[in-house]
Amino acid sequence: MNRYAATDHDNRNSDQMYDYLEARIHALKQRISELELDNEALRNARGTMKPAPTSYTGAMASHSSRLRH
Repeated sequence: MNRYAATDHDNRNSDQMYDYLEARIHALKQRISELELDNEALRNARGTMKPAPTSYTGAMASHSSRLRH
């Protein structure tokens, strides 16, 4: 006999879970679209500035070169 077993009961039925997950997926897709639009707007606003480094080491090199000048 296992006296320390923990049981977790979920009172939602499968239809409720499905609806919840569908709503979460929809909300996340909408948020991704908003962030992509913001990202594009920022890129367009930056214009001719050089692109940001894509790696941590590139960011550190860029930062240190600005400090030297």
